[in-house]
Amino acid sequence: MNIIGGLSDAFQKGMTQISDGSSVAPLFLAIGAAALFGEAYSKLSHSATPPPKPIARKVDNVDFLFTQGELDQKPKIAWSEIQNHTSKDDCWVVLQNKYIVNVTDLFKRNHPATQAIFLNNAGKDMSKMFFAIPHKPPTFNHIHNNLVGLVA
Repeated sequence: MNIIGGLSDAFQKGMTQISDGSSVAPLFLAIGAAALFGEAYSKLSHSATPPPKPIARKVDNVDFLFTQGELDQKPKIAWSEIQNHTSKDDCWVVLQNKYIVNVTDLFKRNHPATQAIFLNNAGKDMSKMFFAIPHKPPTFNHIHNNLVGLVA
């Protein structure tokens, strides 16, 4: 039994045993209320704690993002087609000489470094650069959700 349950039980017993109007009943009331308030406050203060920030992780491939069934449903696309998608309005990059990822929507963030990196690697394999640094979960989600196809 937790402390709140114990105090609640004691409070209930005290209230039923003390019916002669003595001054002990208000003491039980005060203890019970304080205990219940303390537990409620504790729950509130712990729920306000922000979740931990996602940890960046460095990987050497992105194979773990896809099932074979997902890959089987993706089209095979020739390099000549991939190289047609090299503008900020239509930008594809390749990872592991295998996965074609549409990164066009990342230009909406207006981060100059990101734009330059993607434009310089548009229509090409950018594995060396990508796998050199750690990435957070949203990056892997983007890759998974924006896989255009596989290099033919």
